[in-house]
Amino acid sequence: GEWLVINFWSTWCRPCKVEHDLLQAAAKHYRHAQFLGVLYSDDADKAKRYLKSAGASYPTLVDPRHRMAIDYGVAGVPETYFVDPEGIIVYKHLGAMSSGVLEHFLGEKQQ
Repeated sequence: GEWLVINFWSTWCRPCKVEHDLLQAAAKHYRHAQFLGVLYSDDADKAKRYLKSAGASYPTLVDPRHRMAIDYGVAGVPETYFVDPEGIIVYKHLGAMSSGVLEHFLGEKQQ
């Protein structure tokens, strides 16, 4: 199994834009993990334009009725969830992501 990193984000969210490059680089660096973006309370066309200019190394889902956000208990953005290879959410990160958190959950010991 692989780790799954789910990041809820929006184009209007400044911390989301701050963490974007870090998450893009992490998706390329941590090959044993899958990354998934989920657009939260935003316009899909606006997000498409943003990702085209800022880069998109992993898929982003649109959640127009907030069903996935509700299922995960998202209160705001950015929020990032780390799901282990057994499918268990082991950590919910509130706010902009850091390289230290990524390394803690996805570093060598987790491979």
